[in-house]
Amino acid sequence: MSTHHYEAPFIFEWTGREATALQAALRMTNEGYAEHLGVATRTVAGWRARPAVVPRRDVQEILDTAYRLAVRDVHVVHRFLYALKNGPGAPPRERPGVTSPVVMAAEMELMKARIAELTAELDKEKQS
Repeated sequence: MSTHHYEAPFIFEWTGREATALQAALRMTNEGYAEHLGVATRTVAGWRARPAVVPRRDVQEILDTAYRLAVRDVHVVHRFLYALKNGPGAPPRERPGVTSPVVMAAEMELMKARIAELTAELDKEKQS
């Protein structure tokens, strides 16, 4: 796993779409995710059914904490971005190039981190 710094996407306000993307990134079932967050299973199922729904403020804070812990792993970030692009509430496929600002910002950070890693590798090769 990369040790290089990257910034995870910033979530200003959680909706069912982002909450479901986090669930997918964590590879959890509805029941497991509900238990992980301390919410009802029907709440998690509701996010998938209604991706535009905005959870209550207390649930927003729970999601913030779960997200902050989860995105320490760059692989979770990649899965989160994939789920945002392809999961419930994602932009329709017939509109190429349409994506969320969250996804675009996160992809930019991941690209910057990868460029820095490659630059470091090149510098190391030059020194040897």
